[in-house]
Amino acid sequence: MITLTINRDQIDYVGTFERPAFSLVGNTRVLEGLFDTFSKFKVALSDFRLDTTAAVPTENGINIFLKSLGLYRLRFDRVEWTVTDFNEEDFSRLPDVLSSGGKWFRSVESNFSFKTHTFVYGVHCRLSEGTAKDFLISFPSQIDFTFGESLGNGLLYNWHDARVGGKFNLMIDHSLSVKDGLFIQLVYVVERDEVDYEQVLIIGQQALNEVLSKLGLQFEQFE
Repeated sequence: MITLTINRDQIDYVGTFERPAFSLVGNTRVLEGLFDTFSKFKVALSDFRLDTTAAVPTENGINIFLKSLGLYRLRFDRVEWTVTDFNEEDFSRLPDVLSSGGKWFRSVESNFSFKTHTFVYGVHCRLSEGTAKDFLISFPSQIDFTFGESLGNGLLYNWHDARVGGKFNLMIDHSLSVKDGLFIQLVYVVERDEVDYEQVLIIGQQALNEVLSKLGLQFEQFE
């Protein structure tokens, strides 16, 4: 079993709305509501930024810096959230960030609903044995290149998980930022209004670990 040491990882989330929520952006009452909602994460007013000068309406909104829990961005038609280089304690708190925002949206906007929830986990890793080329070139369906040396093909897997009603896409390829390392990206899209964020994140984590295990890979922290 090859152990993967994480060099850098990131989770991105986008929750798109069924229709633009115009009342959620651009007034101080909304700012106050978000401040109260995220106060349990120790935010200060200085952690808020207003994007209200963009000529494109979809780029107007409010940014909230949640320290180790990432950057939360509210727009007219979606909410975005990014967290990088998090630890296990941070990971356990991530569902609370998303559910807190969702609950507040529903409390202030009548007929509010999500259209889709998209989660993207990307990680650059070092291998305990060999290189990304050694790992990738060991798989079949390699092409004999007449114009260069093959470095091994990336791997792509797709599946549907009925538990969350989501489509999953997993890509494994060369990392462009870690020498001889692997880049792994898991994308999953849930097309429903309400989701259990904790369940979705845990199922995504478990699915990723299971597929990697079948390929002879494991993350260092899960040993």
